[in-house]
Amino acid sequence: MVAANSSRYVEIVKEWIEDLRRGVDFLVSRPDVKREQIVFWNHSTTQFAAILAALEKRYAAVVLVAAGLEPETKYAMDAVNAALFAPFIEAPKLVLSGSLDEWNPEITVALPFYNSLRGPKKRVVLEGGHIPPTSLTVPVALEWLDTTLSR
Repeated sequence: MVAANSSRYVEIVKEWIEDLRRGVDFLVSRPDVKREQIVFWNHSTTQFAAILAALEKRYAAVVLVAAGLEPETKYAMDAVNAALFAPFIEAPKLVLSGSLDEWNPEITVALPFYNSLRGPKKRVVLEGGHIPPTSLTVPVALEWLDTTLSR
């Protein structure tokens, strides 16, 4: 594990974000992909997801499953501090949480992250642990995306 306050951690985050942005570059280059329907979907790695979703403006929507601001976030350098980026995610956001999430407790981790987001946003708590089953997350996300992307 690399410490969140190290220069190596900053490099890892930069590389990860660069890779994902290249993925978006590829998608928008394809004539069979509708640019206005590219969605970012992330499970659990909020420390990266919040940064990428804030920097990458080509996402039509953002779906974050098991998202939260872990206590270690406060030790991250500003350049890679998810708490500082979260309010700048512009795309509509859906946050899906598990009611029994042992890694992102409701009061101390999940809600502070959700409350840091600006609208439009929606949060749904589903039955389950850290990452609720896809049998629950996918239908909720698809319904939300149908509504959100049909604007």
